[in-house]
Amino acid sequence: MLLIWLTASGFGALLGVIGGNLGDIARVIQNSGVSQNEAQQAANQAQETAGQIDINALFSTAQDSAWWTLLGLILMLVAAALGGLAGHNQQEEVVQTM
Repeated sequence: MLLIWLTASGFGALLGVIGGNLGDIARVIQNSGVSQNEAQQAANQAQETAGQIDINALFSTAQDSAWWTLLGLILMLVAAALGGLAGHNQQEEVVQTM
């Protein structure tokens, strides 16, 4: 659950940064010799692209990623346990006679 929350909040933060910097991006484009119309079109296209993100698909992808990560961690745990069993030495009790 924590991994899903971190992934979702990370994507939300990324979208927030992109959305918050659209004005700055447009100014950089404007200062680079691009016309005002081209800069406005680029800004509008960026806003449309940000608005077209399907939150449910994003959540589903994050959820699938979390499950695959969990499966990978379990497989690594099993491999480590099997490696420990394979490398384990049998301890023989030493009988001392007097």
